[in-house]
Parts: sequence; C-alpha cells; structure tokens
Amino acid sequence: MERKVLALFALVVLGSSLAPAALASGSRALDGDDDKAGDEIAFDTIAVDDFSSYPNETYISAADVRGGYILENLSPEEYALEPMADASGGAALVISDLGGNSTNEWKRIVSKAFFPYGPDATYEVEVRMKRSPDFAGQVFAGASGFVPGAAAADSQDYFALNEETGLSTEWQEFSTVTSGGATGGSLVPLLLINFGDEAAGKVYLDSLTVRKAAPSEAFRLK
Repeated sequence: MERKVLALFALVVLGSSLAPAALASGSRALDGDDDKAGDEIAFDTIAVDDFSSYPNETYISAADVRGGYILENLSPEEYALEPMADASGGAALVISDLGGNSTNEWKRIVSKAFFPYGPDATYEVEVRMKRSPDFAGQVFAGASGFVPGAAAADSQDYFALNEETGLSTEWQEFSTVTSGGATGGSLVPLLLINFGDEAAGKVYLDSLTVRKAAPSEAFRLK
C-alpha cells in the first residue's frame, strides 16, 4: 500500500457521517519546502468515515438525515455504495460519470462536518481511494478552510491528491497537513472528481479521516 503525505501550511487563510473515532495517536514527519519541514507532530484521530454505517446510498446525501455529504452535479445513478472485501469498512462510495455533458462533468463531494480551524489549529486530512482501469480524469481530495462571513471565493484549499498526483487502480492513502486558520474559521473535507474533463470509468472512495494535532479531544459530530 502506498501512502503519500503533502505538507501545506497557510499563514493567512481564511452533523456528519464522519463519526467520532476512538482516539488514536500517531506522529507525522512533515516534508516539503516549508520551514517546518522535518518536524514531528503528534496527531489524534478525531473523525473517520469508512462508509460502513450507511444502510444505503440514499442516506449519504439525504437532507433530512443529519450527517453525510453535499453532492453537487451528481445524479442518483452516478453514485452508489458498493461492497468491497478489501475496503476498510467493507464498502466504498463509487462515483461514475453518466452525464454526457463534456463541458460540465465535475463532481463535488463536500462533507457536512465543519471542524473548528483557528490560528492555533493543525489538522491532517487523509483519503483512501483508487480508480477503475478506464478512469483518466482529474481528482482533487483534501479540505477547504473558510473565513467566517467571507465569500466562498475567499476559501483556501489544501489538497492531498491533485491532478499531478494521479490515482492508482490499487488502494492508496493521500494526506495533507494544514495549520493556521482564521479566528472562527472552519475546515471542511471535500473531493472534486472529473474536474475540467469528461471522463469514463469510476473512482472509489474507501475512507476519509480527520486528525488534529495533539493534545485534542474527540468531539461528537452527530
């Protein structure tokens, strides 16, 4: 299994299916060109979604169900829960492109969980994903940081997976570390699939995990 970590730090930036996790501590050695590269930061796992708790795909985006995701530009036949023996929770969220509109094929998946993201907060967001052999579209996965009261255009994105990284047909874990939000700000996990292109095939999302730099406490999201 391949695990890729991209460390990103924003100096000035801006109920859920992500279930509270039993605290699991770990350390990450940051890399990249940032002046904090090489630091060891201890993280606690505070929320995990492995798609094992949904009775069916309707609950993923139902407005009257607390939790789940906002699914943009996705018709009901373009997403499903698929049992998979090698998935973390025994099932994965499968996204496909059946729209047939080459100018507007992107799919946005936004968590309904908002994580407090102030100046002293440091988070790691991790996704576990793969693609079908015939998928060649662009995929972005990570989180966005928002300033309270600001327009969406003022958000700052932190992507663990981007169009330059690429997906494999085998499960891979991608994570990004971000630090230093705005006072009263929020961090929201999200994915963009088929961004800028029309693409056949499927993308499989096995799990989405959020960790916070220790010391932290798990908080109940639903």
